Amino acid sequence: MAASKQQRKFGMAKTQVAAECERCEWRLACHGGCPKHRIHKSGERWHNHLCEGYKAIFSHMNPYLRFMAEQIQHQRPPAAIMQVAAMIAARETRFPGRDNEDLNRAGFETQK
Repeated sequence: MAASKQQRKFGMAKTQVAAECERCEWRLACHGGCPKHRIHKSGERWHNHLCEGYKAIFSHMNPYLRFMAEQIQHQRPPAAIMQVAAMIAARETRFPGRDNEDLNRAGFETQK
């Protein structure tokens, strides 16, 4: 089954993403999604019908994952996210996409 023509075709479809996917800020996380979910025609290619949901969840998760990545880069435990999650949520509600200056003031070192 894994070496079948159908399976190879499905695997190759993973590289064939819609133009909007190629320009998307979340492409590195999504990669156009699974080919079986690409049911909307977009130009010459098919677009994933879960795209808007992916964008919403990745946008929501981004500040938390960035904070955890910064902690790891500075050899600190990423579990500190539990202490600052509410602060990040409040900041994102008030000032979407803002940098981490308020976290720095609260004593959590973040990368500038």
